[in-house]
Amino acid sequence: MRRKHNLPPQSEDHEESFSQYTKFLKRSTTAFIGLGLACSILSFIGTYYLFKPDHLNNQSPPSTPSDPTPHVVVDRFDRYPDSQNNSKQDLSTTESPETTITVIEPKHVVSLPSKVRENPTQLFPLLPEYSSLSISVYYPSRPTELKPLYQKKFNQIYTAGFYLSPTGELEKTDEGENTLQMASMTQSDIYISLESKISPEQFYHWISSPDKRNLTINELVKLTRKYNLRGVHINLNQIQLQDQKLFTTFIQELSRDLHDSHKKLSISLHAFINTQNKVENSPAENWHQLGKYADQVIVKPVYIHQKTSYSTNWLDEVIKFTKQQISPTKIHVHIPTNAYINKNDDYWEELSPHEVETLLKTKSDTVRQANGDLISTVQVAGTKKSVIYQDEIGISNKLQTIKANHPDIAGVISEVNDSKNLESIHLIEKELHRSKKAQESYK
Repeated sequence: MRRKHNLPPQSEDHEESFSQYTKFLKRSTTAFIGLGLACSILSFIGTYYLFKPDHLNNQSPPSTPSDPTPHVVVDRFDRYPDSQNNSKQDLSTTESPETTITVIEPKHVVSLPSKVRENPTQLFPLLPEYSSLSISVYYPSRPTELKPLYQKKFNQIYTAGFYLSPTGELEKTDEGENTLQMASMTQSDIYISLESKISPEQFYHWISSPDKRNLTINELVKLTRKYNLRGVHINLNQIQLQDQKLFTTFIQELSRDLHDSHKKLSISLHAFINTQNKVENSPAENWHQLGKYADQVIVKPVYIHQKTSYSTNWLDEVIKFTKQQISPTKIHVHIPTNAYINKNDDYWEELSPHEVETLLKTKSDTVRQANGDLISTVQVAGTKKSVIYQDEIGISNKLQTIKANHPDIAGVISEVNDSKNLESIHLIEKELHRSKKAQESYK
């Protein structure tokens, strides 16, 4: 027989206790859900700040004029004045204030390994993005042969293959067309460099007419727009004193029209060492005016006589002379990679790398100048001649001079017109790497 179990009747106190317990569970559940939601929000915020983009993560306070730390400009990106290019960042690095220059006694020329000579593509570890000096390439030609050159990061590239014809029209050779196509592979600023196939007399007769001068200027501006170039480089030698005012007018008007199109003007100027061993510029080149109109000035030291004092650092003297007339922020100094031989006391002729190798087999003595150049006495048809050329020590000395005494200039520039010149560019690149490492150890 099944037993019946009768539950006792529920009292009112028990019902009230159960109701309170239910309310407690509801409040606890609500509080737990709220706490979980708050934790999720805080976790999301923390994760955002931990992994936010680098340009927010690495912000640093802007430097003030009172900041005593010296800075070295890396091919200043303030060369983009127009608003559409404001995204370019200013790349500046800190240079160690204790930089010394060592005068090195004459040594043997440093050669790169034969494996590198045979395969120029091995010459280019990527240039450091932040280095003490900017580097530009001047007149690259034979673009197929120099394809590895264009795949690297240079601040600027000056192209060859553009000439002013006898009728004043702008001629573009196949070399110029190919160079532009190859140069478009880089992020570098591209400048077309204007040469002249006509005599100085013909050129100045042409630009003496305002209409013909405007025609030439319009052609140059159109070309920069068509190929999205950064600007135009003018390299016209043998300016006569009577043409000084006319040439200055041409530069002024070209600069105005380029600036109206947000383009830039670069010009080459030549500094001479005269027979009194002093630096001077051509009387036909009004450096003060030309430097005012141009955005960039490439200064080339030229040794015009054999009796130049070897004990003077002429590179240093040339830069000092240039800075007296032109703003340092516009100055690019030419670092030669080619060699020269004196044809007479007043004229030096450029040599090809092959000619240098042949002539140096006859050298009798070698002296290193204070600015780093090597000068060897060679035999040419039974006559003694002098050859100026570069090696790793000389290029390093030049860059050390600039870094120590002139850190306020814009940068350096060197020419590459065949694969042999890549070796010298490689030496410059190596010095920039050494500079970068020195800065990092100083920091």
